[in-house]
Amino acid sequence: MINKILALFCIVLATAWYHGATRIPALASGGDPLGPRAFPMLLAAGLLGCAALLFFEARRQGSPAMERGDTDLRAVGVAIGLIALYFVLFERLGYLLSTMLFMAAGMLCCHANKRVALICALAFPLCSNLLFARLLKVPLPSGTLFS
Repeated sequence: MINKILALFCIVLATAWYHGATRIPALASGGDPLGPRAFPMLLAAGLLGCAALLFFEARRQGSPAMERGDTDLRAVGVAIGLIALYFVLFERLGYLLSTMLFMAAGMLCCHANKRVALICALAFPLCSNLLFARLLKVPLPSGTLFS
């Protein structure tokens, strides 16, 4: 049931996003034939496709009754706490260190394999930082602690 509700929410969100994307004004100077609307519309279409897949998968599987126990509330609390801590530490520690800590803690809280969690927590921030800094020429925050 929760997957169907999530899918319907995503459909509403994708529809609103698409509507907002259609209201972006077209470029008067010609330039790019797709204009600034193309990427938001593509995102809306992708979200709509994912929502449809989620809805039909939940419908096909038939969702079992979800039990609301202490574990579910604790997991939600831990996730909210980790996200809040990430936002608090991001400015001080910067992208690399705060993302590494966030990913490692999040994956370990989800009972991931420790080796896989640590490799991913190290590799993703390093690779994404290299991608942004070297390829896209967009520096990510280094944090006030190291400035």
